[in-house]
Amino acid sequence: MSTATRLTLLIALGGCGSAPPLPSIELICDGSDTLRLTIGTGGGGAIDPTHAVLWEHGSFLFVQGDCSYWVPQIGSRAQHYRTGTLNSADAAELAEAFEFGRWEALGLVGMWQPRYGDFDIGDYRYYDGQNLIVCTRGCGDESTPAAVMRMRDSYGSWIVRLNKSGHDIDGPLRITATDRYNWPAVTVPRATWPLDWALTDIAVPWEEVHAQPPMFGTSRLISNPKEVVALRAIWDEYLSGQHGELWEPAIPFEDPHSPQVKTFAVVMRDTTPFENERGLIEWPWEARR
Repeated sequence: MSTATRLTLLIALGGCGSAPPLPSIELICDGSDTLRLTIGTGGGGAIDPTHAVLWEHGSFLFVQGDCSYWVPQIGSRAQHYRTGTLNSADAAELAEAFEFGRWEALGLVGMWQPRYGDFDIGDYRYYDGQNLIVCTRGCGDESTPAAVMRMRDSYGSWIVRLNKSGHDIDGPLRITATDRYNWPAVTVPRATWPLDWALTDIAVPWEEVHAQPPMFGTSRLISNPKEVVALRAIWDEYLSGQHGELWEPAIPFEDPHSPQVKTFAVVMRDTTPFENERGLIEWPWEARR
């Protein structure tokens, strides 16, 4: 057999020792009610202890097999969340953007390190039900695969896109409160606490809050439908600017049940289906430990 013939056969057979073809992108929406894609980010900066409930989840994207998804609302200081259902085009593009179904084949699974000097950047974690990719402090050193960097860089645009196609969550709330809130000046009128129980039941003294690191998992769940409606009405009023510009994510309340305290600062946020009894997300990758 001539050299030319051997070369022709090698080319026709895919070459000598060539890598196997990559598997096709897998569909995220398989019709199940299980989590198919989970992305979580966190860290990367100081947190005001009085606002810990707003940041205990970080940023996230949850997608189930039935195409339902949950994301934080853009521009809401992490208070409001959004949910929706992926259409077929978005589902296909999302799977392609995050190389769904071929992380192992591309060598993406594992922990990727940051560039030297990058400290004030949060981690990104990607989980497909079996495999975990960790982009530590934004990763980006020379060993980080280009596909991981593309996943990191596209995350923000997907949060924006899914915000636009989703809708507000109107279910239970999580709240925390502090008393004697030390604003230099309360720039908006105080709301009247609308519920039958006193804010002193949950309020933590201002000095005590600031004497310790942020305490995650200490919020009160508000699940009674009437209480949820009452608090959401006030929450929406203040966030919409009806009472002036709200400089802090906390809403000032006066409580008829607690006249000895002039002002309570109450922070609220939406909830997701993936929280435990303390309001903390049970990240699926933690179950592997």
